[in-house]
Amino acid sequence: MVASAAIRNLSFVSFIGVLPTFAKQTLSMSRTALDDVVSQTGAFVRKPSSFRDFISKDQSSQFPAESGRYHLYVSYACPWASRCLAYLKLKGLEKAISYTAVKPIWERTKENDDHFGWVFPDSSTEESGADPDSLNGARSIRELYDRANADYSGRYSVPVLWDKKLKTL
Repeated sequence: MVASAAIRNLSFVSFIGVLPTFAKQTLSMSRTALDDVVSQTGAFVRKPSSFRDFISKDQSSQFPAESGRYHLYVSYACPWASRCLAYLKLKGLEKAISYTAVKPIWERTKENDDHFGWVFPDSSTEESGADPDSLNGARSIRELYDRANADYSGRYSVPVLWDKKLKTL
């Protein structure tokens, strides 16, 4: 009982302190939501995204609600992405918004640098529950961000809602 209470009270910052060196290096090479942990208490403070738009019921808006127009990219390992997928299913929107799941473990996103992030499997049999990106042919979530904005320098996170018509996030 005491041990479980102590574990519950561990902050993220203190957890990072006990990670092996390899794990710390991997985390430091990634630009993800983990970068947003800024306080000594482990409080999570998300930085604003540069891709901050809304789907509107107004058909004249830049992103109108339109069945089949949007595609959701998720990772089952990400609680925020899993929550979006659960909402999609609870609301019965699977026919209106398609989705693809990436592999649950970060891998190198480009051969020429050290960034680790969400990647797609090469085939649908490589990783159970994950599928290749049949919509855009991307190898990683990072590629989708780069396609949407070649000058993007923020984190490459999921969930990602892709606009098939405008080819952007």
